[in-house]
This record gives sequence, structure tokens and C-alpha cells, in this order.
Amino acid sequence: MTLECSVSRLLFAAIFAAVSFQYVYGVNVILSAQSCTFLGAPDLEDTLTNCSLTISNGTTYFFEASSGSQQTDNVEFVKKDNFCEIRMTDCNTEESLGLYKLTSEFPKHKDTLDYVVAGQTNDFFPKEAVQLLPDESGFFRFQDIILNVKGCVIQTITEPIEEEVLYPPPSSGSEDPFFYVSYWGDEGVAECGAEVVYKPNNETHFKMVYYNQTYALASEVQITEMSDTATNTSSFWYIGKTGKLDATRDDSDYCEITNPSNETTVLKTPLTCSILRNPVTVADEGTWTIRYWLKGDILTEVLKWPVYVSIAPEDGDMDISVEESKRFDGGMDLMCDMSFGSASSCHFVRPDGLVIVPRDGLGDEKYLYNGNGLDLAECGLTIRHMSDKEDLGEWKCVMDFESHADDKATRSRMGYLHVEKQTTRASSSRELVAVSRKTELYVRNATEMVLSCGVNSPLSYCWFRRPDGYNVPFSTTEVRFSDTNLTYHYYDGLSLGECTMVVDIANDGKDEGEWTCNMGVLGRLESDLKAAIQVTIVESAIASRSQNIETTTEESTTLTCYSVPRGAPIEYCRFVRPDGVGFNVIEKTNSSIPSTLGRYELHPNGLQKGECELMISSVAEEDIGQWSCVGMLQGQPHAAAEEGMDVFTLEDTSLTVGAIVGIAIGGVVAVLIVAGIIFYIVRKKK
Repeated sequence: MTLECSVSRLLFAAIFAAVSFQYVYGVNVILSAQSCTFLGAPDLEDTLTNCSLTISNGTTYFFEASSGSQQTDNVEFVKKDNFCEIRMTDCNTEESLGLYKLTSEFPKHKDTLDYVVAGQTNDFFPKEAVQLLPDESGFFRFQDIILNVKGCVIQTITEPIEEEVLYPPPSSGSEDPFFYVSYWGDEGVAECGAEVVYKPNNETHFKMVYYNQTYALASEVQITEMSDTATNTSSFWYIGKTGKLDATRDDSDYCEITNPSNETTVLKTPLTCSILRNPVTVADEGTWTIRYWLKGDILTEVLKWPVYVSIAPEDGDMDISVEESKRFDGGMDLMCDMSFGSASSCHFVRPDGLVIVPRDGLGDEKYLYNGNGLDLAECGLTIRHMSDKEDLGEWKCVMDFESHADDKATRSRMGYLHVEKQTTRASSSRELVAVSRKTELYVRNATEMVLSCGVNSPLSYCWFRRPDGYNVPFSTTEVRFSDTNLTYHYYDGLSLGECTMVVDIANDGKDEGEWTCNMGVLGRLESDLKAAIQVTIVESAIASRSQNIETTTEESTTLTCYSVPRGAPIEYCRFVRPDGVGFNVIEKTNSSIPSTLGRYELHPNGLQKGECELMISSVAEEDIGQWSCVGMLQGQPHAAAEEGMDVFTLEDTSLTVGAIVGIAIGGVVAVLIVAGIIFYIVRKKK
């Protein structure tokens, strides 16, 4: 069987600079067992004269073929006519490991074969088979260190096992090499490893051997192919009802669901890659995009929404480090390490938003896993070649693990790492930025209100301050405000730098105004970070952008109303002028082209985003006064459909003719009064 998959790099490292590597070609591997058999190269045209075996400690056993079968110590020569056969018992001890030489002597020539007796080891990374997509790389290495290394080889394993095929490092100038010999590591750390690029229908089972003169290790390498075909899902939904899209597949770590408007992206766990829409609106009709983070696919799409999870305090902290790579010149090693247990999965978010999911032994030309395995809670990533555009800046790592708490629930821990060129640091020193998820929030009276803010660092606590000065303490269970009968609760997203509070029933007497989100960062001794959220409580599902709009006649102005909650699709809306004339805004087939009615221009393209807009090109007297904005949200059942309405005033700030005449008369009177005073003063002096 030929090896067509490209084994692109066989890497070595030495303990001392003085160590000289001898790359051994044609080495035969024997796994340590009770008995080992060494077979020499046959010569069908000549008769064997002598046979000798030099074992790993340097002792040579010499046998004359003419003397027949014979034995010295635990080494036995078996008489054959045209090839050597030597058997050795007690071949399963540590002393028996290492490099052997079998020499066959014939009257006209002498042949020598190299053998390695190797012990099977479990100190190999990764320990399990690696799942790869086509053209992805698997990275394999021994975790033991051997001094005075003689060789590091990889062999394909075919059936039967005696038909092993060895692929050694190429000689200089080889045109189509399977291996590229180079060093992996510092001079003080010797490692034997290989990178295998998977190609469909090619070899997937290998043996790696790592040896010096008196010691040798062997381990098997297994690659399995992964399907990159996404699950096809179709559903039929009814407007006003609940719709469910379920796109779960077993071989994914994460999935991402994007709606037809490309406005909402939802990230779910691998066993529940689904979304519920309630109520269904016409905006839900169309193609939904589902992106999977497959096990074996290291590069993924960017996350759009965070996943809120909780963490038990007894689960410990995460150690973070960013260092220059020890294995790749010019590279960087990123590490997030929990001090306990094991991790089920982890991922990194690059400064530009790209998500990278490293796995044991998995990598490509740009990134590869760094660490000793998720079972040791080491979530690491090596950047092999730094890019100024993509890799410099603030990275985020998120690790999932089973909590030590009684509930044994899956928890997550997050850390931030700041990557700079040619730098070594134990942790990131970055500017903390607090943000509000929505700086302006419109909420209907007596409905649920969600306030959310965050910072680029894990939090130790957070709390909100109400506009009237009431401080709302943190609680993940539902509790009551001390001054009302209303309830609230927080999401426990502190480990992800998120602070979200849900007020079950908004109160226009208490909740309207500026809320302040206060966040305490782990290890930060300064004052809390703050973010402001302006809350407006309305009675209707439609709210005007402003209650008073100033304009002047013959000037243009735009009237805008929004849906509440903000962003909910609007089925239709209308503006009613002070004299009772209405202008309707209804979505058309080509909604990007506005409708024009004289001085009025209607813009229906914002309805799906919850916006209703009317532009007046030249304001007239009949436009001045109180307007009404009326609309119907999508998805309401016809039996209980209710329009929302808000009123606002369009105010003329220009001067009227009467005002101008009054100002002129007042100016003349003022001039006459001043002239009279001056005349009186002059007369009096005379």
C-alpha cells in the first residue's frame, strides 16, 4: 500500500547542541515482547556463511552457519540455507530496548539490517484518534524525552502487519518528500513529532518510533475522517404561532443560526442547536443560515451573541499567559489553564471576531493546539506565523468544564489575552471598557424589561442603580424590590463579563430615566466600572422618536416612530396630520423605493426593523401642531389585534408677520423714549 497522504513535516529536537542526529533509513521495528525474531536479507543465489547480531548494549553474538542451529545466552541462531534468522528471548525488558544490527555474510558480499526494539508507551499526544476534515493537519508527538537521539520515524501500518512500509526523511534534493526534517523545540527539550495532512481515501493508521542506542518507544497514530455535510432542515411556521428550527448534529461542538434578515445570530450547545420564535412574523420567512463548529474544524465563524452560563466559586480561577513560541520562531503561545479537573471543550476569539476551536493534536498552517490536553484543563493555542492585521490585539478564551459543585452542571470560564509582537507576559494588561448593550431602551408599561451591560474582563460582581437612586442587589433567583411588589432577577454571566438584569414588570413611576450598570472586575481595586442606560416607559407598542419636533415653514423635516420593544417588525403604520389627514406606510414588493404624495415621502423599508418614517420636503402651516403615529406589530392574532399609538408636536420656530410687526413697533417706541430722555437732559443743563 502506498502512502499518498502528505506527511509534511517530521520534527526533531536535541538535548545538547553537540548531539549529532543519524537519520536511519530502512529501520525495522519490533515491539517489545517475550520473544523477538530478527530476519536477515535473503540471497537465493548464494549460501549463508556467518550470521551476527549486535544488541543495544554493544554485545555481538556471532554464529557460523555451517555449525547448524545454536544458542548463546538468550540468543538463538536458527539454521537456514540462504538467510539469517536469530531469535532472542526476554525481549520485553527495558534493557532489551534500543538499536540492533543484524549482519548476514555470504561468500561474495555482506548485508546489514538495522532493527529497533521498542516498548509501547501511553505517553503520547494525543491519546485518542484525531478526527480531521480533508486537507486538515494532525499533530502527533511523544511526551517522553530521550537523550542522544538516533532517530524518529513514522511508518504506515497495513494488513498484514509484516508488510509495514517505512517512509524515512528524504535525502537532500528529494523532489517529492513525505517528511521535512527540522527541529521542534529548544535545545533543552527533545521531542519527536510529526504533522500529517489528511487526504481522503489515503493512509490513516501509522506507527511512530523514537529511539537512541539503548532505548526506544513506539505508539500508534490513528486518523478518522469527518463529514463536513451540514444537516438540511426545513419547517413550516404559522404567523402568530410558535416556530421551532432544530438543526442538531452529533459531531459539532457549537452551531450558529442566523435569520433571513441577517440581524440575529444564535449560538447553542451541540446537543440543542435549535431556536424558538414566538410569535412568528413574516420577517421569519426565508433562508436561515446554520454554521457548525465541527469536531476537527479548527477555524469557525464569528460569534454574534454570547452564551450566558454560570460558574461555582469553588471551581477555581484561570491562569492566563502569552509567551513567545518555544517551537516556532516568530510565533506566540497563548494559554488559559484551569487549576483543577478537566475541560470538555474550549475556544478562542481572535481580535477581529474569528472563533478558533483548538483540539488535542489538531492544527493547520496557521494555528495549532498548545498544551498537554483538555483532560488537564489546558486550553492553549499556538500562532505559528504572526499577522499584524489579524493576530495583534485582545484575544478571548472560553473553557467549558463540569463544575465541582453538587449540581455537576457544565460551566464556562473566560479570560482575555493581549497579544503583542515579540513579547512575553504572564497576563494581559489592557484597558477595560464598559459598554451598555442598548444605551436607549423603550419598554411598554407593565411588561418585562431587560437591562444588559458588559466589560472585556470576567466580573466578580455587578449591580444596577435605578433612576430614583434605589440600588438593586445581585440575585440569580427571583426576588422582590423592597419598595414595591415587583420582582427581578439577574443572569449569572459574570465569568463572561456580562451583567444582565430582568425586571418582570416595568413600572413607569420607578423605572423611567437613567439606569446605571455598575461592574466590579476580578482583582481590580479601583472603583466600579459604569455604563448608563436611558429607559423610556411607554403605554403603547408604538413610540415617537421625540415628543416635540422643532422646524420652520418651507424647511424639510422627518417624522419617525419605533416599535416597542425596539426592533419588533411592524406590519403597517400611519401618520395623522393635525387636521386629521392620514398617510399610511405599508411594505411594498419593492420596499427600497419610497412613495411620494406631494410634499410627503413615505419610507416603508424600515418596517421590518421596527421603524416607521415620513419625510416632509417643505413644512406648511397645516403641518404645525399635534401629530399621531399609529401602527400594528406583526404576529398579533386577529381576534386580539391592537394598534399602538403615540402623539407628538411639530412646532414652528419661525417668526410670524404679527411678531415681526410687533418687534418693529417696539423698536420705534424704544428709540423715541431714548431720544426724549436725551432731550430732557440737554434742556436741564442749559
